[in-house]
Amino acid sequence: VTQAIVTPNGFTWKGAAGLSNIEAQKSMHSDDVFSVASVTKAFTAATVLKIVESGQISLDDTLGERLPDIAQNIFGGEDITLRQLLNGSSGIPSFNSTKQFKVDLEADTFAGKTPEEIVTYVYGEPLFSGFQSSSTWVYTNTSDIIAALMVEQATGQSFAQLIEDNVIEPLGLDDTSYGISDKTLENLANSYLSQIGQPETNITALDVINISAFGASSGLFSNAEDVARFQEALFGGELLSKDSLNELLGFVDTGLSDGQRYGLGILEKPDVASKPWGRAWSLVGNSFGYNTLSYYLPDDGGYINTVLTNGKNASGSVLQNPPAAIIDSSLEILNNDVYREQIEVKKQ
Repeated sequence: VTQAIVTPNGFTWKGAAGLSNIEAQKSMHSDDVFSVASVTKAFTAATVLKIVESGQISLDDTLGERLPDIAQNIFGGEDITLRQLLNGSSGIPSFNSTKQFKVDLEADTFAGKTPEEIVTYVYGEPLFSGFQSSSTWVYTNTSDIIAALMVEQATGQSFAQLIEDNVIEPLGLDDTSYGISDKTLENLANSYLSQIGQPETNITALDVINISAFGASSGLFSNAEDVARFQEALFGGELLSKDSLNELLGFVDTGLSDGQRYGLGILEKPDVASKPWGRAWSLVGNSFGYNTLSYYLPDDGGYINTVLTNGKNASGSVLQNPPAAIIDSSLEILNNDVYREQIEVKKQ
């Protein structure tokens, strides 16, 4: 487990516990890198909004206008906008929920596919009907990939270069990469899957090879401090213009019973009585063995709490200390006025 906490006044704490490599009994370090999976969606949205700011594309541009060859293979594809792709309201299902994807992944033929090839998994698939009759929202890994392809078409540049030039490099995220790199491999924590009654299985290769192919939906590798720094810049107005930030936070109803809403790559957890810190704007990522959960607390001054773990059991749950539990327990501490005063004293 690695964790980073950023206070509204810019104080950053980071720490680590456990092992990054069980076989070698290598201790986890706070700078170790993980697959952050769907946290990539927020980086993708931020990159797209930077290109929108440049005037090269609009959130109202349609798939039919930009990528007609893809649009004609998706129900209603002609009229789906870039904004709908990023906020999950297009109804396009997730490619990894299709039967053919599961067959290919089992046969180990999925890794190395291009974004265009990944999108074909949803060709001819029915649109998602929504959790409620009034909602077409779906958490999908497909639409972010299509959004990135639209931006590539508009700019003539690779999305890997765009995310590097517009987000990673300006923010100094030295331990973050779009896809795997030699530096990432040097600092990568191994990922594990545990079957009942059996020792943990190292599935790092499965994670690295396949998650890298998920591109704009899930292909980012990073560490806790970089993810927290990204959130600080994103929600603090450092990275995006005011208009772009408003677009990012233009939440839509998900239709989920707990009242969660979704913006452009951002999930909003509602204010509930059991959480004294109010709403949480969260980045969530789950790959085959890695887990990331990061909260930004807009109603509590802007505290950020990021947790990364590197193990799951057969049901998909985190092996020990689930990120949500770590987040909640550490936020309880952060809500203690005495602790906050101690932080300020340490800063001085």
